[in-house]
Amino acid sequence: IRLYDVEGNSLGWQEHHINLSYAYANNARSGCMRTSQAVSRMLGGIPIVYYASLNLNMLGDVQNIIGTLDVTLPNDSLEDVNESWGQGTVLTVDSSNVETYLRYRNSDIDFSNNDRMERQKEYMLAYFEKINEMLNTDFNQTVGSMYSIINKMTTNISYDDLQVFANMVLEYSFDEEKNFYTLEGENVSGAFHD
Repeated sequence: IRLYDVEGNSLGWQEHHINLSYAYANNARSGCMRTSQAVSRMLGGIPIVYYASLNLNMLGDVQNIIGTLDVTLPNDSLEDVNESWGQGTVLTVDSSNVETYLRYRNSDIDFSNNDRMERQKEYMLAYFEKINEMLNTDFNQTVGSMYSIINKMTTNISYDDLQVFANMVLEYSFDEEKNFYTLEGENVSGAFHD
């Protein structure tokens, strides 16, 4: 990522946590641009054309586009929150618990983000399937609902772009085994972060 001093002067590119590229900006749009540049650089120069940033208090709004969503918990990582939320439990995610489902992790346990990412993957697959069903049922209403949220975000995605993306969703399918990749590597605990 490109680091900056407190006066906004560039300190050059350094290896660091990718999410900090956003934090080094002075506003949301600049954060999106800096993160897009960092991701592009990480991926060997592939351009990152579109970006979107939302406040966490909008997660309920994003959830409300589709209503409730049933997901099967892939691990026991939410038992700290609710002892009945163990692996294999079918949890109905709605606007009241979506943030907990997507964000919670026990930071006292090393590498707990891996369990959280498993839950996020299950959520993304289920959300994609539900949006696909809704687009097939009422394309214009679904795109309108999505745009009402997009319109509140920091993004460069237009209504026309969203219609194009929605049409792509109708033609696309995920293969859980083939379309998700985990890079090989070693989990290491550092002084401040895993």
